[in-house]
Amino acid sequence: MTAMENSIAWQNSSAAGNERVRFVESIEAWTLGDPESLAAELVLDISLLGYSVGKVEEYKESSGKVEHRPKAILRHCANLVNREDTVELREAVAARSDPHVLKDRCPVGFGAFVNILQSEFGIQDEVAGASSEE
Repeated sequence: MTAMENSIAWQNSSAAGNERVRFVESIEAWTLGDPESLAAELVLDISLLGYSVGKVEEYKESSGKVEHRPKAILRHCANLVNREDTVELREAVAARSDPHVLKDRCPVGFGAFVNILQSEFGIQDEVAGASSEE
């Protein structure tokens, strides 16, 4: 089964329930969770991104502060190099991103998503054992 087929199957599974809302809220945070990959895709020095990776899961679109909204942060980062914040940008960053890094930096969203996929589909791989101590 491809990653896309796994994702579609999960969306229709019993595990999806309330978790879907949490994952949708944090998907932009996942893009911010590996700033090394974002900076590499933008061909930009990482210090110019201007956000705290330690807080990415706290960022929500519903925040009263624009600097805590993941879409606004991504738009700002893309604008630094005259790019648009597009699905293609997010896909390119995702392709560069290390799932171990994302699981460690986004344990509530991405880590839980990985765990549910692995449980639901009996998937066992090295991401399951990822930890910040590696």
